[in-house]
Amino acid sequence: MCATSTVKQNSNANEAELRILSCRGGRSCFLDLSDLDLSDLGLSEVPDEIKNMPYLRSINLSENCLTELPDFICSYASLESLDVSYNRLSHLPDGIGSLGSLERLNARCNQLDAIPESIGMLSMLSLLDLSYNRLSSLPDVFNRLSGFWTT
Repeated sequence: MCATSTVKQNSNANEAELRILSCRGGRSCFLDLSDLDLSDLGLSEVPDEIKNMPYLRSINLSENCLTELPDFICSYASLESLDVSYNRLSHLPDGIGSLGSLERLNARCNQLDAIPESIGMLSMLSLLDLSYNRLSSLPDVFNRLSGFWTT
């Protein structure tokens, strides 16, 4: 049996309400969920409840008010696509290089001023969008990446 918990976020007079279903014992009813779209909800933080969705292949957190990503984002072994565009991120987690299946990373329109060296470990990466950030240079590890498009 599932119960609904509600996470409310306030952003510029807009109130977004996110309902997360959780089963007995605090486990998610969506253990097998592969695609999660939490875009344009005015979120200021990533809900902890998504920790209980280990098989995510795509996470869309675009168009929110996020200033940081939690470290657990880097624990999704099957994650192929991560969209964090149009937020307020100043950095990406150092552990982002552990996302060995990541093919698409969209981090455009944030406030990134540096990219972690671990990004060079993303051997499956084919699309990387870092446009409209505060980057003045890219780490040398980009020389190790091949076969992807940057914008």
